Amino acid sequence: MIEINSSQRVAEFSAIVDAAVEECGEFGYFPGYFVRMLEEKGAFMTAKQLVASGEIQSGLQRLAKEGRLELSIESIMCRFSDLFTAEEIEAAKWRIEKAKSGRLK
Repeated sequence: MIEINSSQRVAEFSAIVDAAVEECGEFGYFPGYFVRMLEEKGAFMTAKQLVASGEIQSGLQRLAKEGRLELSIESIMCRFSDLFTAEEIEAAKWRIEKAKSGRLK
């Protein structure tokens, strides 16, 4: 039963990430590299990979500039914290705070 719930939650997470990508198009942002990552790895593994990186990617920077950090995979991860480790959620929050502050290293 837990595996089914987890699978459903991952599917929900993926659907929200896809919707966020579509919404980015409404303000003229098309995250091509991010979309390729999603196609290759899926939203769940892409999220894990991005927060493991110490870098603040250009997509997160762009969303901060647009005032749309709620569309970032990091923000969506925080809404689905049950799918990720405590360390991954902390990393996601750290990245969001760095993007908000403009301190990107």
